[in-house]
Amino acid sequence: MGDDAIQLNSEVERLRAQNLETQKQNEELRKQLAAAQSMLHQSKPQDTRAATSMNSAPALNDEGMRLYKEKKTAEAAQKFAEASRLDPANPLFANNTGFAYYRLGQYEEAIRWLQQTITLDPKRAVAYVNLGDAYAKLGRNGEARQVYEKYLELAPDSKSAAYVREKLSTLAP
Repeated sequence: MGDDAIQLNSEVERLRAQNLETQKQNEELRKQLAAAQSMLHQSKPQDTRAATSMNSAPALNDEGMRLYKEKKTAEAAQKFAEASRLDPANPLFANNTGFAYYRLGQYEEAIRWLQQTITLDPKRAVAYVNLGDAYAKLGRNGEARQVYEKYLELAPDSKSAAYVREKLSTLAP
């Protein structure tokens, strides 16, 4: 063999030895990772539930939206309510819950959630329309009139303004 071949052969042997050492290190790291994952899974139910609960509220709301679009309104209402319980300061979750209950014909429950929405965010105009609709379904025209008027005060030029004006004109005093 020539000098170049001997030098090349030496380099190949050095790289093989280095590769074997790296493979051993990787195998040891895989074992350590598996052991750490095993310990994590054993402690997960108690340790991570509180840490992930706020992160799961948006996921529950998204799941509720998916179910609602699939016309599974009762299941959607449950997901929205669960999201709202996990993040009770979020008016979107409360409003979605109220709207789902409205669609289910559970108007008293819808009113409760929609009032909560307005308490959380008094400028959330859509909640006033939803609340007005629920009051109107129960024949509570005075309350419906009040919240419809509040809606028009907040969003006089919105897409739903014409609908609200029409609803107001049909309500008995």
